[in-house]
Amino acid sequence: MGFKKLIGDQLIRSLMITSKLTRSIRSLYYKIHYHFKTPKKIQINSIMRRTFKSKSFITIPNFLDKEQINLVKKELKEEKYFSISDIRENRNNNRLIDLINNKVYWYEYPNSIFKQYNYLKDKKSISNSGILKKVEDYASQLNKLSMRVETIECYLTKPVEEKIFNSQWHKDGDHKSSIRCLIYLSNVNDTTKGQLQVRRKDFFEEFFGDEGDCILFQNSILEHRGINTCKERLCLNIKLCPGSKPLRNYIYDYEINYQGSLFW
Repeated sequence: MGFKKLIGDQLIRSLMITSKLTRSIRSLYYKIHYHFKTPKKIQINSIMRRTFKSKSFITIPNFLDKEQINLVKKELKEEKYFSISDIRENRNNNRLIDLINNKVYWYEYPNSIFKQYNYLKDKKSISNSGILKKVEDYASQLNKLSMRVETIECYLTKPVEEKIFNSQWHKDGDHKSSIRCLIYLSNVNDTTKGQLQVRRKDFFEEFFGDEGDCILFQNSILEHRGINTCKERLCLNIKLCPGSKPLRNYIYDYEINYQGSLFW
């Protein structure tokens, strides 16, 4: 048993090294792809790009229009959510097989998470609304790199009073060029709480905003955490990685903690 585990650990380590190498090579390709093939439907001004480069985040008010906000809110209110069985079923106990299948479950979502969050199960209408394409356009221009949506989480956060924050300070284990786009679908202020906090050695920021506002930030560079909300909060959380292929339809079939492709 110990020998098998040792071999398995070595194979996993080798796969991760190979993954980093292939991602570095493909990242260079996506940079070239951005300059020659990516359509520039949205023009980011130089001030926005400099701000993002210096602080690793940027906020954009009124990112979604009223029609898009209402569409996503309507979907959330229909209560077609993930359940714990959706998260646990069809799991493979072999980490190596999960890794090869691009289902990397480094983090086990506890049952208790469903007492605090309701995750939307069917997200096809979000793609059809044009939201994801707009997010990809912004992320590509900020990074000067072709970017594509990798994961989508749309959820309702329930009020909690036991703790000040709902996660520890952390960075995500993604490629350094990865970006998270957090879009508020309800107002977040000092009364409601539920804000995102980000920090680096030289600064600390809190993100309050109205419904439709968003923050794009480099989730593997900035430490971040969420603050518990005192009022029901609706949110759209999108992760983007370097890439040039169209959004894959099967992305909607994965559980909320799907980590995306090992090799892009």
